[in-house]
Amino acid sequence: MKQTFRLPLCGALCAISVIAATGCSTTAPSANSAAVSAIPATPSIAISYAEGQEQALAQLQLQPALEAYWRAHSQRDWAKLYTMEHSPSGPLSEKFYIPYHARAWPVLEFKVLSFQRDEAAGDVLLSQQVVYLHPDKEKPHTAYRQDKWRLVGAQWRHLVTDPMLTQPQPTPEPQPASQ
Repeated sequence: MKQTFRLPLCGALCAISVIAATGCSTTAPSANSAAVSAIPATPSIAISYAEGQEQALAQLQLQPALEAYWRAHSQRDWAKLYTMEHSPSGPLSEKFYIPYHARAWPVLEFKVLSFQRDEAAGDVLLSQQVVYLHPDKEKPHTAYRQDKWRLVGAQWRHLVTDPMLTQPQPTPEPQPASQ
């Protein structure tokens, strides 16, 4: 009997959009590379909401943080974006985070399609549509993804789930003292 394995459609789309949006690298890319500096910022991003979503997110007081996050992303302000992140597995390396994100495709549009609130954890899971500018083809690419947000202290923070950012950074081995 032949067995097939299928990823849920949403999971597959999320995986593809994350790879497409952030690149796929196992080492910190150089922040000074010509390719990175050639990617333009988006002067203004179109942010929209499916019916009823804007008011509900405003009631949760998540809307301002969400919009600030995506504006920082579209403006390629990685230092600001870094301050809006939260990693449950521990602190993120800013030295890795900023050059890693510098390879992200420019964001043209962002739309909240729906969300779910996990009352116990205090998290919000957003289903979203993001339109990126494909830098090689110079045409828009629409992706569907999910993001989690968590209320940390009194501020909403974007939960980092990218394993390239959340895995522990290798500790350099001590060098023997020279004689």
